[in-house]
Amino acid sequence: MISRGQILRIGLIGLILALVLVLVGCEFATKPPSTEVPPTAFVDPVSVDFVPLPPVPGLQDRVITIRPGEAIVDNELVFSGQGSEIDAVIATANNERPELALEVVASLSFEYIDEIIAAGRLKQELVDPRFVASADAGGMFRIDLYRYAGDAVPLDEALTVLARIASDLETKVVVDPNYVMGFNPDLSANPWGLEGSPWGLEGSPWGLEGSGSGGPAAASDYFWSQWAFGKQFGISLSDGPGVADLTNRTVDGTGRGVQVVVFDTSPFPAPGGYSFLGWGPPPELMVGYSAPVSLPNSAGATTDISDHGLFVAGLVYAVAPASNIHLIKVLNDQGQGDLFGFIAAVNVFVQSAVQGGGALEPTVVNLSLGAQAPTDAELPAAGQAAIQQMVTNAGINPLSPSLLPIVALEAPIRILRALGAVIVAASGNDSAVPPDFVAPANVPAGYPLVIAVGASNQARGLSCFSNAASLAAPGGEGFDLSGSPATCSPHFNSCIGSNPDCEYGVISYVYRVRKGYAFWAGSSFSTPMVSGLAALLLEAGVADDAAGPALACGITGRLQALPDPAPAATPLGLGVIRVPETLQAPCVP
Repeated sequence: MISRGQILRIGLIGLILALVLVLVGCEFATKPPSTEVPPTAFVDPVSVDFVPLPPVPGLQDRVITIRPGEAIVDNELVFSGQGSEIDAVIATANNERPELALEVVASLSFEYIDEIIAAGRLKQELVDPRFVASADAGGMFRIDLYRYAGDAVPLDEALTVLARIASDLETKVVVDPNYVMGFNPDLSANPWGLEGSPWGLEGSPWGLEGSGSGGPAAASDYFWSQWAFGKQFGISLSDGPGVADLTNRTVDGTGRGVQVVVFDTSPFPAPGGYSFLGWGPPPELMVGYSAPVSLPNSAGATTDISDHGLFVAGLVYAVAPASNIHLIKVLNDQGQGDLFGFIAAVNVFVQSAVQGGGALEPTVVNLSLGAQAPTDAELPAAGQAAIQQMVTNAGINPLSPSLLPIVALEAPIRILRALGAVIVAASGNDSAVPPDFVAPANVPAGYPLVIAVGASNQARGLSCFSNAASLAAPGGEGFDLSGSPATCSPHFNSCIGSNPDCEYGVISYVYRVRKGYAFWAGSSFSTPMVSGLAALLLEAGVADDAAGPALACGITGRLQALPDPAPAATPLGLGVIRVPETLQAPCVP
């Protein structure tokens, strides 16, 4: 059975935080007079050369809708295993139980992994063992999306039938529900209840405005001089107050030669390359954008939070300005996607990057998102038991043994690490209530192959909303000490553009609704600072396996493994990252 604690652990990601306040002013019910420069001062990004990823066959025309509160996409199942075994299970199921009406929607081939295994460029101990077994048997590993008649056969019954057939046929096929990824904009639930992240209000009540009474230059000054980058409260990226450009950095590294891949939302109108000329001092932010999969509709949700991915990319750029930032859209404008769509996007990225059995260039993957967990009502005990049975029969040791496995989610995480990518993920923001409660890290942040990042405040402690993590970076705060008792809730209306040290948020780029800079808060935005630092480590020649110990060393002064994110022990993990210390001996040889 999945308990409440487990639901929180896998749980509602709450990584897409929706209360946004831009650098100057906010839009109250009665808007005060403003002398700000019109938003048109921020020109549209300039197109630059960039070849986006190709679309995934079968997923461009798919239409699905996620209703408020749902953690599973209706009537869809994700099959993983050797292709011939999946085909046998499907044929038998449709013969024995024709009312299931299993019909393939899309199929992902991993034949290129066989080439990489043959070339010796894959850390086989990290990958799903079925990949290697499939290659040895001359088969081909696949992950397939199937539609079934959910109105005729309940989910738990369908999983039970498929688990029995997979066992009878002596296969290693595992079937997962197609889980919802990202933020669940439940319009009806109490936003402070366990059924929704307390920082997951469905949109910004503060309208996005043009940033800065001095126009782009002044707003850019606020961005570079914000508290998150300073020594006193932040990551020690900048060298004292008043930093307004890239000249006063505490390190020489810029991330050149490293790609940082951000799987997230996107505000851009079409795939391609975008350069933010005139939005600040050079080198300007440049983003390559791909949209390889279609995305679900979010029923009842209308608020546009598509800037989340750009906001994340802007914070990567601040730490690693010369890195190649690739934004891959896997969440819709309301911050929702699905498990299979995420897997497909990772697969097409990896396949494109390692064509012909080549090696993956130095890569950091930023995941400011996670998988949602169903309630027992949505996935009853019989369905959970069926999944566990298939995982056991397949000989898989789950990355999260204490939780219900999501084998299909583990597969792309294992592939990325086995190819040498450093994976950095947000721990989540499910800890605002009750007081002093710290939730476990969401998945995939809670996986041992992933660096789990929590949000820190200006006291260099854990932000009141942040889940447990292995380490932390600035993400804002939510405590209101004026009330009794103190409560944890968004307070962006306390921030003004002339105060880049406002403790309630961090500052980065926004583009879709209005152009400029904005305040936002959450572990979503702590994560890209760590991703940027990981890029600096790879640029300095640190191996991907050594990135975690080097990040730990920057905090403690000695090379050591990062701890598991443990709420009861050290919820902040080792502490807040420090950029210059991380890039010095003994952390970097």
